[in-house]
Amino acid sequence: MGRVTPAPLAARPSISITKTQAPTKTQTLTATPSPAPARPGRAGAAFDNLTLFFFASGFALFVALLAWSEQIRSMTREARDLEGHFLERYKLTREQLRRVLNPVSPADKLRGLGEIMKSGKLASALDVKALAHFETFLAKSDSLRTLHRSKYWLAVILTVSLFLAGIASILIRPTTPQAVILLLALPLLLLSWLLGLIIKIGRVEGDFFASLKALLDRL
Repeated sequence: MGRVTPAPLAARPSISITKTQAPTKTQTLTATPSPAPARPGRAGAAFDNLTLFFFASGFALFVALLAWSEQIRSMTREARDLEGHFLERYKLTREQLRRVLNPVSPADKLRGLGEIMKSGKLASALDVKALAHFETFLAKSDSLRTLHRSKYWLAVILTVSLFLAGIASILIRPTTPQAVILLLALPLLLLSWLLGLIIKIGRVEGDFFASLKALLDRL
């Protein structure tokens, strides 16, 4: 008997499964920039600076007024103290001194000076010179106090004008150069006047201290 050879098995078809991923949707988020806050313009900034300038200057000048008023009072006290020392030094009465320093007429001054000389209270030429120095000192002191009072009241007016200009800048809100110049005109005029007065006071103070030194050398 012959051997039966089995027929080869047919090759099985191979099945390959390929997994495909579903396409994913990518969402792109685009950030929309928020609108920037509105900034004040140059006119608003200039308005704020101008108002601040007026009020700050007015406050600084108000503080200076307190010191200047005390200066005037101290000058008056020093003049009175020196006058009292002079009267005590030469044994004079205030009426006798006023008759010589503030006479009604030149003849009245000569009569008052003659009465003092006869009383022996001004016995020497140095005493007469001391009286002359004291007269010069009082004249310089009165002139200086008058200038300081003028400076004080001018500074008061300037302080009030600065505060009023600050209030006006809030109410009208100046946005043009013409309006700003209009607000600055009066304070700048008063300030220039005040500076000129301060310069004059400095010159008079030099003469005042020179007369004070000459008087103290005689006392």
